Amino acid sequence: MVIKKKKKTQKVAKKPAKKKVAKKKIAKRVIIRKKIRKPIRKKKIAKPVKIKESEGKPIGRVVHYFDHIGVAVIKLTSGLAVKNKIQIVGGDIDFKQEVKSMQIEHRSIKKAKAKDEIGLKIGKKVRPGYRVFKI
Repeated sequence: MVIKKKKKTQKVAKKPAKKKVAKKKIAKRVIIRKKIRKPIRKKKIAKPVKIKESEGKPIGRVVHYFDHIGVAVIKLTSGLAVKNKIQIVGGDIDFKQEVKSMQIEHRSIKKAKAKDEIGLKIGKKVRPGYRVFKI
């Protein structure tokens, strides 16, 4: 019978602990790095397109837009009725449409008065702050 000798396990040398750098030296490094860094390139920003405002009467602003159902919440400053034509202006959007249905608190209505917030089905995406005109 042959007896094998056990191999001795080698001891792994521990890594030397990192020396702590004084705060003053770190501050100097930061200053040096700032001098070496390249200047930041400015991104070109497209100039906003000026849109001609409607000759119609301003009747309100878009407060919120529900993207998944295509409905805008509009805060009215004057009255609005079904079958009126409106124009929505803002950003690079400028379109006209007829009011087919309006709702307040999930109830369909025919007319809305000033200071009401109505839900209105919109043909395009709009954002809060867009202006609404009655044509």
